[in-house]
Amino acid sequence: MAFKTNIMSGKSYRKYRSVAAIFVGLILIAWLLSATKADKAPNQLQDAKKENGDSSSNSIDLAMVGDMLPHETVTNAAKTPDGYDYTKLISPELQNSFKKADIRFCNQEAVSAANIPVKGYPAFNAPVAFPRDINKFGCELISTANNHAADQGLAGIKGTRDAWDKLNPLAVSGMHRDLNEAEKLNILEKNGIKVGFTA
Repeated sequence: MAFKTNIMSGKSYRKYRSVAAIFVGLILIAWLLSATKADKAPNQLQDAKKENGDSSSNSIDLAMVGDMLPHETVTNAAKTPDGYDYTKLISPELQNSFKKADIRFCNQEAVSAANIPVKGYPAFNAPVAFPRDINKFGCELISTANNHAADQGLAGIKGTRDAWDKLNPLAVSGMHRDLNEAEKLNILEKNGIKVGFTA
């Protein structure tokens, strides 16, 4: 049995590659143009509302940050003569930008129980200044659902939730003191839009 092989010559391959590159380029240009038009539409709607004196909004600006994890180096850098100040580790520009959002989400990746000594890796317990300061930074929708949630057992979970109770965030989800708290629905409203949050 004979097999016929059709191998593309180097010249043909280069020509094919050039045509393919042009085709991909045209697709990217078309996509960018359509994305630009889509981006302009909401802004034009908002501008029209402002001109008509309508200050209502049908959208929500959501800002999110990922793992906020107080390793020893972070906690040591936050030390002050009176305790801890984690806000000094966050640039003023970032703090100002973050606070402009309608809703601000953060993942606190460590427990912070007042009755447990401060500990670093591998089983964390941050000072209660940690939730206090990330709340000052603007964190108000708090996820505690992560691989360090049970680092200090139920005492760590209770202590962390107690710390957030004093700060009045929009919602905390991920670790809970009891079944009733776990089954509570976190629903908030912003700019006329209802938002549900679970972690």
